[in-house]
Amino acid sequence: MSPEDWTAFKQSFDKVYSGFIVRLRSSFNLSEAEERLFILLKIKLTKLEIATIQGISPDTVKKTRNRLRKRLGLSIDDSLEQFIENY
Repeated sequence: MSPEDWTAFKQSFDKVYSGFIVRLRSSFNLSEAEERLFILLKIKLTKLEIATIQGISPDTVKKTRNRLRKRLGLSIDDSLEQFIENY
């Protein structure tokens, strides 16, 4: 996904989830990759779908998921998907 595509996607996402990205940025200090993953998980994309869209390997998505879990302060028992769905 090109930077222009991502910008267009975020604008569309913000129309559906108004203020979500601003709230996310004010709540957590996420890297760009972690923020992107958070948003793509919010719309319930799978690891394979995320990898395909971003042009990266599923292993890279897995590594970013692990970094995101740590950044959010989630324990091993906490579900990342559940956290994101409820956020």
